Amino acid sequence: MDKKEHVSNNQNTVKLIEDYEYTLEYPPNLPDAYSYDNMWLMLDARDEIHRLGLDNDERIIEIDKRLLKGLKKFSNLIVYRFDNSDKPHSLWWWHLDKIAKKEYPAELLSKHLREIYLSF
Repeated sequence: MDKKEHVSNNQNTVKLIEDYEYTLEYPPNLPDAYSYDNMWLMLDARDEIHRLGLDNDERIIEIDKRLLKGLKKFSNLIVYRFDNSDKPHSLWWWHLDKIAKKEYPAELLSKHLREIYLSF
C-alpha cells in the first residue's frame, strides 16, 4: 500500500470525508455547507482533504459534484457571505459565492465540476 492510499483509507481520513459529506446533508432545509453560520464545517473539512492530496479521490469528486449541485438547488436560500479575496481561486470551495453568481473562472474548475457550473 503506497502512502497516498494509506492516507485515503485510514480511519481519520474516512471520518473527515464523512464529515465533509455530512455538511451537504444536514440540516435538510439548508445544509451546513450553504449556511453562513456553519459553512466553516465544510470549509475546514475540504481544506484538510486538499492538504492531504485527496482532491482526485473518487469519493471526493462525487461529494464535490454534490456540493455544486446543492449550490444550484439552494441558491435562493443561501445566507452565507464570503469575503475570501485572500484565498486563491484554486481553492474553489472558498468561492461558492462567485460560483453561484457565475463570476468564477470556469477554466479553473476541474472538468467534472465545470460541467455542473456551466449548467447553472
